[in-house]
Order: sequence, then C-alpha cells, then structure tokens
Amino acid sequence: MVAAGHTCTILPSPALSSLSLSLGLHPHPGEPTLPLLYPVAPPPPCRDLGTEFLTCDCRLRWLLPWARNRSVQLSERTLCAYPSALHAQTLGGLQEAQLRCEGALELHTHHLIPSLRQVVFQGDRLPFQCSASYLGNDTHVRWYHNRAPVEGDEQAGILLGDSLIHDCTFITRWPRTLAGITAYQSCLQYPFTSVPLSGGAPGTRASRRCDRAGRWEPGDYSHCLYTNDITRVLYTFVLMPINASNALTLAHQLRVYTAEAASFSDMMDVVYVAQMIQKFLGYVDQIKELVEVMVDMASNLMLVDEHLLWLAQREDKACSGIVGALERIGGAALSAHAQHISVNSRNVALEAYLIKPHSYVGLTCTAFQRREAGAPGTRPLGPRQNPSPEPEPLADQQLRFRCTTGRPNVSLSSFHIKNSVALASIQLPPSLFSSLPAALAPPAPPDCTLQLLVFRNGRLFRSHGNTSRPGAAGLGKRRGVATPVISAGTSGCSVGNLTEPVAVSLRHWAEGAEPVAAWWSQEGPGAPGGWSSEGCQLRSSQPHVSSLQCQHLGNVAVLMELRAFPREVEGSGAGLHPVVYPCTALLLLCLFSTIITYILHHSSIHVSRKGWHMLLNLCFHMAMTSAVFAGGITLTNYQMVCQAVGITLHYSSLSTLLWMGVKARVLHKELTWRAPPPQEGDAALPAPRPMLRFYLIAGGIPLIICGITAAVNIHNYRDHSP
Repeated sequence: MVAAGHTCTILPSPALSSLSLSLGLHPHPGEPTLPLLYPVAPPPPCRDLGTEFLTCDCRLRWLLPWARNRSVQLSERTLCAYPSALHAQTLGGLQEAQLRCEGALELHTHHLIPSLRQVVFQGDRLPFQCSASYLGNDTHVRWYHNRAPVEGDEQAGILLGDSLIHDCTFITRWPRTLAGITAYQSCLQYPFTSVPLSGGAPGTRASRRCDRAGRWEPGDYSHCLYTNDITRVLYTFVLMPINASNALTLAHQLRVYTAEAASFSDMMDVVYVAQMIQKFLGYVDQIKELVEVMVDMASNLMLVDEHLLWLAQREDKACSGIVGALERIGGAALSAHAQHISVNSRNVALEAYLIKPHSYVGLTCTAFQRREAGAPGTRPLGPRQNPSPEPEPLADQQLRFRCTTGRPNVSLSSFHIKNSVALASIQLPPSLFSSLPAALAPPAPPDCTLQLLVFRNGRLFRSHGNTSRPGAAGLGKRRGVATPVISAGTSGCSVGNLTEPVAVSLRHWAEGAEPVAAWWSQEGPGAPGGWSSEGCQLRSSQPHVSSLQCQHLGNVAVLMELRAFPREVEGSGAGLHPVVYPCTALLLLCLFSTIITYILHHSSIHVSRKGWHMLLNLCFHMAMTSAVFAGGITLTNYQMVCQAVGITLHYSSLSTLLWMGVKARVLHKELTWRAPPPQEGDAALPAPRPMLRFYLIAGGIPLIICGITAAVNIHNYRDHSP
C-alpha cells in the first residue's frame, strides 16, 4: 500500500479571531485559522510593531487606515517577514492592495515528516511528525487523512501525541545534505552566565557527517555546552583561567556544587571536578586554605554512584587523578612556616608532617569517627547482618586522625575515645628512613614530608574490569574493597625497601569471604592503577577487623568476595571471568576434533547417515555459540558489532537446541522402531527421505526467527536486551 494524503493543521482557540495565519496547506471551508501574537482589540498607539514573524496579508488591511486615522506613524523597523514576496519591506510603506491572502500561507517553521510518498506493507508502523512554530497555548495540531479528521485509536494502532520543544525549532532532525558531506547545526545558547571562557566562547555549531552510503555518522557535540545544568556549570569551571588571585574563590564555588555530588547523573561531572582538583594542586604552596577545600571536594565525590565513578575512571582516569592529587598535597603545602597539616571531612582525612629523618622514632596513627547513639554507618557489621552497601555517615561524623610517636600497642578494639569508633590504624616503624641514601643524611638538609590519608571506602579506587586483577590480589576472582583504605607516603626523601614492615589494622564495613591484603599499584603516572597483593600479607582476620603488614608504603585495604559485587564489573568493556577463556578454548578443541575425525574417518565409523549429519551440525553450532559468546559478549561499545554478536548468538543457540531435539527424536526412533518382516508380494521398501527436511527445521526456523526479529526492530539486539 502507499501512504499518502496525510496533512496536519494548526488550529487556534475560537476566541482569537483577527490577525491570524494558517499553515502552508489550504484550510478546509469553515476551518478556523492560526492567530498571530496580537490581541483581538486594536493595539495601543505604538510606532514599532516589528517582529521576525510578522505576516503581512489581508488580515492586516485594517491596520493601515487605522494608523492614518489615529495619526500613528509606523516605524521603519516594522518589517514584514512573510509572505516571501513582501519580505523585508516596511509595513507602513505598503498599499492596502498589496495585503492579500493568496496562495499557501507561510510560517516561520512548518515541516511534515515524511514529506514524500512512502511505500509500506500492511501491518507496518509508519510514524508522521508535524513540526510548526509555537504561537501560544491556544493553538492545536489536527491531523487529516483524505480530508477526514484522524482520531487516536490504540486498538487500530493509531497513536497521537503532542510535545513542545523549547529554545529550538528543528532540534529533532539534521538538514538534508549529500553523501560524504558534513552538516552543521547551531548549538543551543544558554545566557545563564557572563563568565568569560578561555580562548573565547565554545564553538557555536555541532557537526554530523553523512557517509558515502548515505547514513548519518555519530554527531560531534564537543563544541556545544551541556544541557544538564550541573555539567554545564562544571564545564565552565574547567574552561576558566586559574591564577593565584582567583584560585581560592573558584575552589569555594566549586565545593558548593560538589556538595550535591550524590545527585550527579553524568560521568563528566566527576571528570571535570577531578580536573579542577588537579589544577588547584599547583597553588597549594601559595594558598594553604586550598588543602581543606580540595579534601572536601574529594570527600563529596565519594558520594557519587559507583557506576558513574567507574565510567569517569575509564573515560579520563578521574578517580586515579583525585587520589594522586591528594597524595601530593603534603609535599606541596608543607614548608618551614607550616610544618603540620590536619584536615578532616566526612569521607577523607589527611595528616601531614615535616619531619627530620635522623630524629624519627616511629609513628602510629588511628583513624576514627564519632559515633552517635543509634547512628548508622558507625557500628561494625555482625556476622549475621545484611552486607548491603555501606550507609553514609551523618554530617558531623567526620573522619579524624590521632597520631602518637613511637611504637605503642594500639589496636582497633582497644581504642578509647568516648563515643568514637576506630576504623583504621597504621604503624610506621622507627627504621622507616634507615634506607635513605647517604646524600640525605646529616649534615645534608634533613627535612622530609610524611603524609597519611584515610578513605572511608574504596570508591575512588576504580580499576578496569574486575576490581581485583587476575594473578594479583584477586587471584583471578572478583573482589571488592570491604574496609577503609589507608595510605602513608613520603615526599622529599625516597623510601626504598623497608627493613621492618608497616603494620595496618582495618575494620570491615561489609561481610565477605576469603579476605586478601592488597595495596593500590599505580603502574606509572598515567596508568589507571589496580589492586595487587605483592608485598602485603594478611596476618589475621576476625569477623570485624583484619590485620596485615606490607613491605612498602602506599594505599592499603582488604579485599573480599562480597555478596553484592560493585556494578562496574557489569559495565561495557568489562572482561569475563578468566576461567571462561581457557575452558572455551578446550571446548572448541574437543568439538573441532570431533568434527574433523568424523569427516576424515566417516567410512570406518559405524553411524547412520542421519546421525552423521546431525552430530556434525550439533558440534559446529555449539562451537559457534561458545566462540561468539566468549569473544564478543563484552563488545558493547560498538553498536554494529554488538548487534551482529546478538544476532549470531540468537541464531546459533536456537539452531543448537533444534539440532539436539531433532537428533534425540531420530535416536529414539532408531532404538524403538523395528521394520515389519517383508511379506511375499509386498513392494520394495521406499527410499529413505532426504536430509533436507532436518536442515530446514534446525537451520531454517532459527534463520526465520532472527530475520523477523531484526527486521521488526534491529535495536532488539543491544547490550541491555533481556
């Protein structure tokens, strides 16, 4: 069938008559028309009636004599926009005879999609879209088919819907262009701020290329501002120039936005804040107040959804950048005039000292948190409590450090500060600086920065794929951080292999199995990082506390197999469990060995012709399903590849099941059916039926199902399909 004859008309309220318009389609007799933005009553004495949508037709004939009778002179800026024959002409300079209502009426925006005749088949869905200028709440869209009004009917498949798009006209479609040509659209402008942008305002156009086959490629919107308010403002912060005079002011403003980090909905929010934190690090030596603001912003970002943090880490190593900036604060901020820094926040605590290595006698620090009566998030979980994600602390429950020199015997269970609970402790041995090079020994400059950090959880420690890497801390298993993360580091003096280990105790905030001591390995300045068990050993693990020791400094935590593993392992790009790949390879080896053996030695293997065909096809489709699943199930970042993998898996799995069913039926028939003895005079037995019917069933039916599914909606095959 050919769909044609559809029109759309914009209708006004009957109360608005006078100055009116209609669409570029001829109105039907008795059909009301579309009003302009003018009231019914004559306008007050006014000289300038200019507007970019002014239509000069027969409905304005009354205006010219009215202006002459009232001695009103129309301004030269009152120009006609429509019809095109009078475009840019002054209204006051026209004659009444020129104001005519002839031909098709024109609007600033009026477009019907599809605009050409469409060939469709019965039962197909054919959407129509009518876009027109918005002139007021009293205008309505009416659809007509063969001059008859169209009404919505869900049972008949006719669905009508209205939507209003602000700030634009053709936001839903790109202009027509030729294959191989790039089309451009203006970006939406937001006059929400007068903040100057470095290098000028961002580009005012978005681009999209039409490839040689006539298909649109993904659009480039990198030069446009974000439509999300928070993301747009954070992007503006990144573009602003920073210097010593405005760094603290910008930091305070940015901290206000990160206070709502729990409601962030875009990974770029995290990326932009991380970039700003790293920029502020360059001014810490001049502005000491920046330290507290940076720690607060990092603490606020730990409230962001875990999946967004993982996406931000994958996009720009944002989480690693935040951790790296915090680790360098002490070395940048401490000096002879500021030898100690202590900063507390809800999720991060920092302690830094300027020390003399030759007089260092050891240091033990305990991170604790105030515990209100009945307050959540401060008691350790018991063995039978629900290991749900860690509840957030109250606003006044800040992480704090308590440090003492020497080697006191401090344990988390014996920590005694009223209404407080100890979350982590670290004991640095007196021999920490014993391996310093001779150049740093007296009488050389002895000052050295020692910094300690504690993170309430491991949300900022994001690694690609599994939280723990195979062969390292996770030993090939998926594990999550079940304790706070505590770290110690030095600046200005390089500490090598320790003669005595660093002792660490950590309190569990979640239940898990098989605890493993791990430290965060950065693997280079630009590397994303990951957990490793090299150099760390678990000394003891109790239901609520684990003790470990490490032969080096760094971020330390305890990883466990949690019941509710973080969601990032399910994200696109995450690999399968390492055991899947060798098992798949072994299965493919066995299947192809079976296929090759039966092909080369089919004459010496006593199996029926039907069984031979079915066995080979069953092995082949099983191999196809296994290989495609292992090799392509994680390729969700590429839409076409993802759809191809989905279609192939759908076909091969259905075909495998049908070949198994057909083979089971044939085996059952061969084992139970016995041919009756031939009688004298009976005709010869009929020739065996061809194998084509089995191929049509086991191969043709899945092909038809997959073809129909893809033809109806190719997007049925996507990464989040059921």
